[in-house]
Amino acid sequence: MIKTLFRYCSLRENAMGVMEEVCNICDASSKTRSHPASYLTDLNNLQNVTCWVSEPSTDYPYNVTLTLSLRKKYELTYISVQFCNRLADSMAFYKSVDFGKTWMPFQFYSTECQKIYDRNPNIKIGKHNEQEALCTNTHALTSVPNRVAFATLENRPSAFEFEHSPVLQDWITATDIRVVFNRLSPDQVTIDFIPVIIMCEYFYISPGADCERCKTFHLDRPWGRATSENANHCVGKSFLQFFLSRR
Repeated sequence: MIKTLFRYCSLRENAMGVMEEVCNICDASSKTRSHPASYLTDLNNLQNVTCWVSEPSTDYPYNVTLTLSLRKKYELTYISVQFCNRLADSMAFYKSVDFGKTWMPFQFYSTECQKIYDRNPNIKIGKHNEQEALCTNTHALTSVPNRVAFATLENRPSAFEFEHSPVLQDWITATDIRVVFNRLSPDQVTIDFIPVIIMCEYFYISPGADCERCKTFHLDRPWGRATSENANHCVGKSFLQFFLSRR
């Protein structure tokens, strides 16, 4: 049975600029003291800084899971998770490329990688394993006590030639992200995420949500990925131009 009333604590900056722990009561039955999942919010909106609070849970293997649907394919180079309190002790990132039908490991964080995730924290990434999910010691992450930042291409050998690496292009592509908190020390988290629906900018010549093909009459050259030097626009004539040229 899920409790509706429990105590939780968070880090706050006091008038002297020092971070201190402040404790409150979370009551799921109270509108003013509840912290539902709808409180996951964009960190950049300073007018609406709210925190989602899960029920306290520290007993592995029980977990708290967040699943974020991006609604289309994105290439993710950076994922930032901001906690209202300290970092979770052990958490795992998973990604899906088929809108949540299947999941694959993306990144692990834990003070005990081997015990919690059966992962060697000292694995080195080479050309042969550029799509391997690593496990990083949570305490070695950052000087910021309540933030984790996952750079998906960091320490991947082909990162500097990303535009020519189908392996890494596939590695950072996702339609959904799942964050699993396996062993929690804090009870709150906010995630830097804005749900939006994005269409291809040149939909009229590159149909499909991801601009993944060229439209009829725009096939003068094969479809190609955009690069930092060339947008690789589809080239051709519109139906009207084609019709007029045939008259």
